[in-house]
Amino acid sequence: MVRQFNDFAEAYPWSWSAAAMDEWTTYLIAELHRSESTIRGYQTAIRQFCDYITSPHYLWPQECERRFGTHPVQICHEWNTAGHLVDYEGKAGRRPMTREEIQLFLDYADDQVDRAIRLGRKGALAAYRDATVFKVIYGWGLRCTEASKLDINDWYRNPKAPELGRFGSFHVRYGKRSKGSPPRRRTVLSVDALGRGSGRRLRHQDPPSLPCRGRDGSVAH
Repeated sequence: MVRQFNDFAEAYPWSWSAAAMDEWTTYLIAELHRSESTIRGYQTAIRQFCDYITSPHYLWPQECERRFGTHPVQICHEWNTAGHLVDYEGKAGRRPMTREEIQLFLDYADDQVDRAIRLGRKGALAAYRDATVFKVIYGWGLRCTEASKLDINDWYRNPKAPELGRFGSFHVRYGKRSKGSPPRRRTVLSVDALGRGSGRRLRHQDPPSLPCRGRDGSVAH
């Protein structure tokens, strides 16, 4: 991102200005049609880089002054950068899926597993994994990063739902972080059907009737 801004400004960091940031933001909006959240992410990257090169701890201002007769300054301010003012910044035309649409989507994911097995093609295990991930994300309301960081050992018992065994809840270790803080942790409780389904998938990590080929090429179910 620093290189992209450097190419746009056609100047080295010790010659950057707030005006160049204004022009770059206008370019991102008017020509590249970037979303507000994307633009804020770009600006944050430049702000953090400017914090680094203007910090007295690293002596870059003094070094630039000695070599080039000028020094870098912070070019990202409240008045020329996008602020994070609302929780949701998606487009108004994007609506959440209905329950019927979600059910069709999950059924389609399951059908891909059956299709791969029926045709004897590779990819049944990957399709089974994907279908499981989709259900975990939807069933427990996880963000993509939270789901990607889950581990089997994150499952815990829920004393109020002993019938679910060790799948009564799980510990999210990589929740959305606040500014300057580590990832938040939280515990998400399982409902009956989700807990039982998760236990079944973890005990049988291969999809049912997944064909296995031996070294001689024979297929065993």
